[in-house]
Amino acid sequence: MDSQDWECIEGINTPIRLNNKNDLECMSANARDCMWTTPQNCNNLINNPPENINPLVCGEMHRQKWGSTGYNDPNHWCPRGKEVLMRNRRVSGVEEVSQEFNEQRNMINIQDKNIKVRSEKLENLIKQVKGQNSEIMNKKNLLEMSTRMVQESFDKNVYKKKLTYFLISLLFLFVLIISGLYFVSLGSPQIK
Repeated sequence: MDSQDWECIEGINTPIRLNNKNDLECMSANARDCMWTTPQNCNNLINNPPENINPLVCGEMHRQKWGSTGYNDPNHWCPRGKEVLMRNRRVSGVEEVSQEFNEQRNMINIQDKNIKVRSEKLENLIKQVKGQNSEIMNKKNLLEMSTRMVQESFDKNVYKKKLTYFLISLLFLFVLIISGLYFVSLGSPQIK
């Protein structure tokens, strides 16, 4: 523990702190007598502590030096100081948790904003893809329609060609029949 752990509280005019076992101790040079001072000079003592600090610890050490733990008397500086410092520690702990909560909430808000921005970008991208998909579908429909028209045109041309071939064949057949009749009429005796 360092000098920054010491505190001055109202009604106890010596620097006090909680040690690692949560027992209260006062600033002392001999581990027996607290460095009692005025309320105004208490903080000066914290800011300019003596070189050899040897705290008096409430509990067993206090009992060995003074015959009681100090905690057994509610008006003694041990329970009063411990109550205030423990309350301050809880408040400080709550403030730390609250601060950490606020930092986490801010991080979540930042992440939420990033997600919203990404979501908006994704929605815009989806709209673009849908637009492109719609454009592709329009082009596909146009291509299919063009293909049908070409096919229909081709089919009409094939039909015309077939009809032309049929008519030519029919004409050729007619010519053959006429020619055959002509030649037959030449070779047969004429009836008088």
